[in-house]
Amino acid sequence: AESGKLLWSGRFDAAQGDEIKLQDDIVRGIITEIEPELTRAEIGLIRRLRPENLDAWAHYRLGVGAIAMSGWTEEAMQQARSQFRLAFEADPSFALARAYFALMTALGVNINLVPRTSADIEEATNQAERAIADDDGSSEVLGLAGCALADVGKRERGMEVLEHAVKI
Repeated sequence: AESGKLLWSGRFDAAQGDEIKLQDDIVRGIITEIEPELTRAEIGLIRRLRPENLDAWAHYRLGVGAIAMSGWTEEAMQQARSQFRLAFEADPSFALARAYFALMTALGVNINLVPRTSADIEEATNQAERAIADDDGSSEVLGLAGCALADVGKRERGMEVLEHAVKI
């Protein structure tokens, strides 16, 4: 609607009193037209999120699962951050792993699971910015990186990134 571009149109005829059949025909027509586009979009999203390097993907999945499996502990946070680091070291363009690393570092600092050192805050900031630079078209990357930036005190930049994520 925003662009005014016509994506699909169709014409349906129905006898009076046959509204339910007409609704079914319209829904079937729309689904027939948009389903292939949705499938292509899903495949593109999966390709975008999962890197070609399966080792990087495995490390990323282990990082995501570390907190879920062990809870919010220093050991789990260390394990998560370590796995995310291994993921983006295995695939330097893996923005999602960098963004998660940045957020886990920022959260860890704020809840005392990661030491509050200038080096840790700087690394969280740098990894968030690198994730944004590598994939500024992913709302998930931008959301994680924006939260990380806000959590380490870069609130204006974090809000800017989060607003962009919401627009996407």
